[in-house]
Amino acid sequence: MSAFSNKHIVVALLVAPILAIGTFYAIDMLVGEQPHVAEEGREYPLMEMPGCRWDGGYCSLENNEFKLGLAVEWPAEDRIALTVISEFPLQGIKVAVAQESGSTPPPVEMTAISDDSRTWAAELDFGGPGGQRLRLVASAKESLYYGDASLTFALDDRESSRLER
Repeated sequence: MSAFSNKHIVVALLVAPILAIGTFYAIDMLVGEQPHVAEEGREYPLMEMPGCRWDGGYCSLENNEFKLGLAVEWPAEDRIALTVISEFPLQGIKVAVAQESGSTPPPVEMTAISDDSRTWAAELDFGGPGGQRLRLVASAKESLYYGDASLTFALDDRESSRLER
């Protein structure tokens, strides 16, 4: 007698995966961390997204719904023009390039280049390839959002060829 001819086994094989998936989502809803609305005067970290690890010229930092897009251009050999695009209006942004040695120059105040305060720009000294990180603090609705990203995304063909030498 085959096991599949028993209707109880067939029903159990059909129902068990449905119950397992349903339980997974139910436990996540009950126990999982729920996103919170940002409160005035608090600080929130921004997470570096995977695109920051490749030399594509674009990077994003995120915390729940708050997202900052970073784009880089090269106006000169040792300077980068950083543009930050936000989904929310910002009150201000300060940014600095941290060197590999651990020293960080004073932050540069970025300038709003759009009327709605969602696009900001600044020029920064790059200082050459080798482990630099971009440190950033943005202010929105009286809350601070801070994060850092590897400057690997800022490298273009010029910098990549200099790294290989």
